[in-house]
Amino acid sequence: MRHVGDGLARRFSARAGRQSETRKAQQGPSQESGFVHAGVVPPVCGLRRAQSWRRWDDYTQARDEMLRATDTDHNPWYIIRSDDKKTARLNCISHLLSLLPVEDVPRDQVKLPKRPTKNKYDPDAGLSGRRFVPDAY
Repeated sequence: MRHVGDGLARRFSARAGRQSETRKAQQGPSQESGFVHAGVVPPVCGLRRAQSWRRWDDYTQARDEMLRATDTDHNPWYIIRSDDKKTARLNCISHLLSLLPVEDVPRDQVKLPKRPTKNKYDPDAGLSGRRFVPDAY
């Protein structure tokens, strides 16, 4: 991601472990891979996955060489453990936000007026029976 204002540049790479990739290769193509539509599985998908799995060490070695050659303090690579996609996304967002500079913005003190006590509206009454997003955190 690039932030033009201060020259901030960061690169992220997802890394699934060998066990995760082995499990995917054994399962064959899935809807998650984007190749399966309306129950039709092109035969080349399973073949590609098997070939990719067979060349795991070659791809890993090429990745490591690329990281060695291009990882710098000015423009670093960050590796995201991605065996669990949801956790990987949350970790990536959290880390990215932690890299952004945060500064306190001075604000004037706000003085709120008193609320009227007559004819108070119950804010929870209007939400009764509505669907809420469950609290996950």
